[in-house]
Amino acid sequence: MVLLLTFYVLGAAVVASGCSPANQESWTLCVYLCGSNLESKHSRATQTLDELKSANIPANVTVVLETGGARSWHTDDMRNGGIQRFVLEEHQLKNVESLPGDSMGSPETLASFLEYCATEYPSDHSMVVLWDHGGGPNRGVCFDEMYGYDALTLADIGKAFSWGVEARNGAPYDIVGLDACLMASLETAAMLKDDAAYMVASQNIEPGAGWDYTQLPQQLAATDKDGITSTCTAICDGYRNKCVRNGKGDSITLSAVDLSKINRVETALNAVVSAETQDPGDLRALLNQLVMAARSAESFGAETDREGGASNLYDLAEMAQKGSASKGSSSKAFEELSLAVKDAVICSVYGVATADAAGLSIYYPADYNKSALASYCASTPLEDYAKQLEQLYSVADVKVEFSDRGSLNDENQFCVSIPPDLIGGIYELHIVVRGTEGEPHDEENMDIESDWESGTFAHGMDDSMFALGGVPLDSQMVEFDREDGHIIYTAPISLNGQQTNLRFAELLADDGTWNVKMLGVWSGVDHVTGLSDRLLSSLKPSDVVSCLSSRTGRTIGEVKVDETTDITLEPLSPGVYDCWYVAIDLYGNEIKSDVLTYRVSDMQTTEFISIEQK
Repeated sequence: MVLLLTFYVLGAAVVASGCSPANQESWTLCVYLCGSNLESKHSRATQTLDELKSANIPANVTVVLETGGARSWHTDDMRNGGIQRFVLEEHQLKNVESLPGDSMGSPETLASFLEYCATEYPSDHSMVVLWDHGGGPNRGVCFDEMYGYDALTLADIGKAFSWGVEARNGAPYDIVGLDACLMASLETAAMLKDDAAYMVASQNIEPGAGWDYTQLPQQLAATDKDGITSTCTAICDGYRNKCVRNGKGDSITLSAVDLSKINRVETALNAVVSAETQDPGDLRALLNQLVMAARSAESFGAETDREGGASNLYDLAEMAQKGSASKGSSSKAFEELSLAVKDAVICSVYGVATADAAGLSIYYPADYNKSALASYCASTPLEDYAKQLEQLYSVADVKVEFSDRGSLNDENQFCVSIPPDLIGGIYELHIVVRGTEGEPHDEENMDIESDWESGTFAHGMDDSMFALGGVPLDSQMVEFDREDGHIIYTAPISLNGQQTNLRFAELLADDGTWNVKMLGVWSGVDHVTGLSDRLLSSLKPSDVVSCLSSRTGRTIGEVKVDETTDITLEPLSPGVYDCWYVAIDLYGNEIKSDVLTYRVSDMQTTEFISIEQK
């Protein structure tokens, strides 16, 4: 049974039905449908259109769509190339306007659609949905594949919606929805706060099927005069229920945010990152407190180079909670930030692998990259926050080294140590295990006995590995929260000849055991375009999967998928393995320990060979 939890702050779920609306205040639902490769490759936009056509549209709701952004469409309603506008009437799309080809990643294109809806279909209330890939606050949303994946940046979104509000005679939009990955961030909310009342979006990667559009028009129609919070809750619940029906509920997120509360969140955030003095030691101490809070919080999007580089998106409420529990100078400011986020988020739904998602993310460069931080600071609407980040990361870093680079203790564990006065400079510590015979096989884990106060760490010699259908997976961690019962991994595969990644999780069951669960196939964040792929598919019988080496890209082994294919924890194949620690400091530098070499026998016993620097 899939366990999913819903967190309510205000309002109750609205149950959509075919009944007449409780009041006759009118709504316009404006859907900006940028098909991109979600449509040309996977027919996802066509599926959304089919859902809308099957919906019962109440008399007080008008559904207006603008479509484009895909090289090809899988429905006869669309023509390839150009932009089209439709109104939904009697379960059919009525073409009301066809326009020359323009990029749907242009603010002028979005603004023109918003102005058109306001002029031609005025109403008491209005909701706008931006549909497509999302790449988070650094990369934007709506990637037009006809124009080199040109996308709407946050600045573009702000510009377009300000023009739309002008066309509505100054009336803000009631709800702005982003049916896209990674867009439920404080940055997005800050950009929209002057032009909309509520935002509905996902912190995490979305399944390819997206929201439930069969229910959305009725959810709007059922809104009471002062009940838009209940409508937002119903939208989140509808998404959750659809994901569960499709078997995609384990790692979902969707939240509704009251944008009138965002100023308080921004003020609290600025207090958190403001240093009391400019002393380099104080700045490093604050930086350490921030990084440790981020490291302890739920993270979203890409975490590895092979998934497109770190998204650096963290749950803001959990980051604040972890920071308030620390002994640093910003503890009280973190506490106010936690309260401010909770006040702003009116509803959040999530799955067992995203149980700590509280509804609003923030970009924080815990996986530090100088150019990525500069890009963020140049484009974010959180200007004061960006200035403080630049100051904190301009402090000269202190080089971290192992005091014990590798030794065996009396329990035959592989141990290292870091001086206690330098331990605060460590962002992450993990183990790498690599097979040395045949095609290289790598695996990351955090199965480490850790004493952070003394700086001592111990690890037993691994004798197991994750495997798909018995074939080893080169697994790398992307999310680690043993306390809350989930560890998420990614592994490079080729699916029917197309290179991608397989995400899976270890989930803590009620009986204390850890179970492995496949989450889905994800192609990551594109290095060039910046778009974040959706979790598009599960493995299906007849699929052919090649498990790949992360170092060479060559095939470790091939699996022909059937109904029994699953990810399991299997004994390591007999042979020789290298094992070492990798410490990553606050500035993104990697420090490698000496290498333990050991042998796994046919009887699954481990034999020490050597520890040496390699």
